Amino acid sequence: MSELQLLWSSRWKVNHRKKNNVMNIRTSNNSEFSYLRSTNEIVGGIVDESSFVWEFEPLEQFSVLPNLGMFIIGITEQCNLRCTYCCYSGSYEGNRTHSSKSMSTEDIDQTLCFIRENAKGDKLHIAFYGGEPLVNYEVFQYAIAKAEEIWQEAVSFSVTTNGTLLDEERIEWLIGHHVELHLSVDGTKAFHDKHRVDAAGNGSYAKVYQALKYIGENHNDYMPHVQLQKTLPSFEDIPAIAESWHNDELLKDIQPSKISALAPNFGKGVGLLDFEQQKAFYGKLLSLYQSHQDWLVLKAFLFQQISYWKDRPIVEAEGKVPMSTCLPLTNKLFIDTQGKIAVCEKFSDDYRIGDVTTGINWDKANCLTRTYYNIRKERCASCPAVRMCDLCLSSVSFTQEQWGILCHNERVHQQATFWLFCEMATLGLLDEDRFPVIHSEHFTLDRINDKDVHQMTEIFKDKETKRYLPELTEAIREEDDVRFFLNNVRMSESTGEVILWGIREESVLIGFIGIIGIPDYPSLFYAMHPNYRGKGIMTECVAEAVEWFHTIHPTLPLHTEVYKGNIPSIHLLQKNNFTQFNEDEQKIFMKVVSPTYHSAKSVCFL
Repeated sequence: MSELQLLWSSRWKVNHRKKNNVMNIRTSNNSEFSYLRSTNEIVGGIVDESSFVWEFEPLEQFSVLPNLGMFIIGITEQCNLRCTYCCYSGSYEGNRTHSSKSMSTEDIDQTLCFIRENAKGDKLHIAFYGGEPLVNYEVFQYAIAKAEEIWQEAVSFSVTTNGTLLDEERIEWLIGHHVELHLSVDGTKAFHDKHRVDAAGNGSYAKVYQALKYIGENHNDYMPHVQLQKTLPSFEDIPAIAESWHNDELLKDIQPSKISALAPNFGKGVGLLDFEQQKAFYGKLLSLYQSHQDWLVLKAFLFQQISYWKDRPIVEAEGKVPMSTCLPLTNKLFIDTQGKIAVCEKFSDDYRIGDVTTGINWDKANCLTRTYYNIRKERCASCPAVRMCDLCLSSVSFTQEQWGILCHNERVHQQATFWLFCEMATLGLLDEDRFPVIHSEHFTLDRINDKDVHQMTEIFKDKETKRYLPELTEAIREEDDVRFFLNNVRMSESTGEVILWGIREESVLIGFIGIIGIPDYPSLFYAMHPNYRGKGIMTECVAEAVEWFHTIHPTLPLHTEVYKGNIPSIHLLQKNNFTQFNEDEQKIFMKVVSPTYHSAKSVCFL
């Protein structure tokens, strides 16, 4: 079976009966897609993978954390704000409340000694957390100065701050010591001040905005080191926040680095998510984004939701696989004001695994991991979301009933973001991938869109195309089949596996060129509308596509296969330095290692 047959039959045209424990969706243009947890692939159609069982490798005892390079220091439990949603408000089971506890310089000395004994690798990052770290400013300064003395250029710093204590003098000191700022800004004034208030109920936005304005006006080159983080009690506010953010002269050019929901608070009750409601919500945001792609809050949120789907590795699960757990693979540890150690700052205070004076208690660390492993081994083997699940080691504090709610919500969330990813891909909205537009001497190679469906159908139904490209044409009988084909091309383009250009003379689509199987076995295919054949157009355009490919993938050979009776195509390929390396009864197999021509062209990216 050829590459094109394989591509169409096993990836783009699979339809089976739907069963439980699978993840499939239908986009707004009625294209169906399935996610395969066995390979991490997305394929067209409804696929039955319900019999697949995820097997975890047996858990092994550990007594070392080999990847440690980041340490988060909870330098104080004091805070000058009383945010209504704070996880340290006292309403979260197992979490501490705000207190007067703070680290001293002696505590910092012990903590840095622990870090020196346990850090791995050449680079170290120390982050400061609270409460509000700048409440304990003098000790905070001492910690940075001491760490610089010990590690010099090999250490970097960040601080998570509410920004209200950032006066000009402190900003200058932080920038002078290259401290990255993780600044909490929940939106413009109306949204920020709704929840981020002090003990008297006064909003904090004005102080945060002033600090941000000072940095922008006096240290604009440092703005990439200022990460704006949002915590939103309701994502329903995102459209309004996005619009007001875009209309602010200072904020409109700053894209938030992270937009978070509240942690589940079972003390106040956690509801069950509904897929159709989630899909409708994402659909509303996506519709808004189509008209306002310059609204950075909206863009940041949508791309954050699909980040896993967009960047997922395509790796087949063969046999038993290691469970992804924080321990022993974590690259960070959290140290609280009393010098006690947790895996990260999200953990309940009830789950500490040692302290800075006596070190890590390996029995506790292994017991914690074993508890989590046993829960997941029981619950996750047939779950369609097993590979992207966000329930981490900190979830060990929840009951079985609570796990049931969390698992349900995680599956719904992942299916909804799967739908969002597929919807954005089929609409051509994954703009961060920047489609390469190529301008040759006479023609333009760019993205094929829905307006080209009729012209593409004519190309596919032409007798010469059907004769020499049967792997694709046999599955295409009408315009809906072309739409299905284009949707799935866009899906594979989003993962870098495929690129498909339309060849245009001015605005008219006259042919197409594609490369599939990137990077495993890149293969070229192409076809021209019958009205434009025999004019040398495809020779010129293939030259441009091959040169683009070798610019992006200079070490990869580009393959193709051509029927022996297709003499014009054989000559075309030879002109573009393709050479034969194999043949069978019907076809010649050719490849080109590197182009030896240089054409005058310009390449831009959408």
